[in-house]
Amino acid sequence: MATALKRCGGGPKTVTGKLASSKNAIKHGLTAKRWLNEEEQNLYNDLLAAYTEDFKPKTNMELTLVAKLAECETRLTRIHNVEDALFELARDQLDSPEQTVASFKTNNPAIDAELNAMIQRTLIGLPTQISENWDLNMELARAQLSQVSGWDYVCNELPALRHYILKQCEREQRDVASYLEHEAGEAKVPVMIFRWAGDDETVKPKKSRKELEETAANVTSKQRTCFIENRLKQVTHDTILLSMVQGFSERKGLVKKTALPETEKQTQINRYRTADQKLFSKTLAELIALQKLRREV
Repeated sequence: MATALKRCGGGPKTVTGKLASSKNAIKHGLTAKRWLNEEEQNLYNDLLAAYTEDFKPKTNMELTLVAKLAECETRLTRIHNVEDALFELARDQLDSPEQTVASFKTNNPAIDAELNAMIQRTLIGLPTQISENWDLNMELARAQLSQVSGWDYVCNELPALRHYILKQCEREQRDVASYLEHEAGEAKVPVMIFRWAGDDETVKPKKSRKELEETAANVTSKQRTCFIENRLKQVTHDTILLSMVQGFSERKGLVKKTALPETEKQTQINRYRTADQKLFSKTLAELIALQKLRREV
């Protein structure tokens, strides 16, 4: 086979013949240069055709330099595509509620866990307890603790607090004083109004909200104060969490925009790009100088 090729001349020898051969390669999408995929091969072919048209090489050296320009630009495009993919991968890795929660840097695992749980409930459309009690929280935030003199004041000036307490007492079937003491963390044993009957007992009927409110007369100043102070602490906690939840989508987008590839990979990409840019500039300068010299001869 080699002998047959030798007898046939082994391909074009003159510059004119090589240029014609290179144009055939461009026309048919076939070149000696091997690329990663058809997209790169087509890009190289198009660049080679464009540079050949721009510089119209007349010698073997000019033809080689034109081909090298096309190779450099094809590799630079590959580097750009790889860099884009690395940034997209970094964004995907940050596209999770956990990563966005971590960006708040609360340094409090309990708050992070609670915020994560709230976000998950929000994502599936379930109402949160914070949203339900928001009127109560705002009412307490505006209240003057020193002015809360008794249950009558609560009824007249703090209607959301009254509604909340009675709602919880009705649900738990607990008298008001017992509920406040329990919520303040001071109750030794919860006092339940409702209990299951034994074999020889009948089930006591559930207390109505009106009946439960009558037990508020037994609330001490200490119970009332401790309960409200604890709720105020919860207001601060809830306000912070709710603000995080409300701004979560926007923050998630910002977190994704700040995503960066691994430093080592980014450094490697920059090194490859710099090398190809220098080679492209050097090759272009050589080609221009060579053509200028040919025209002067």
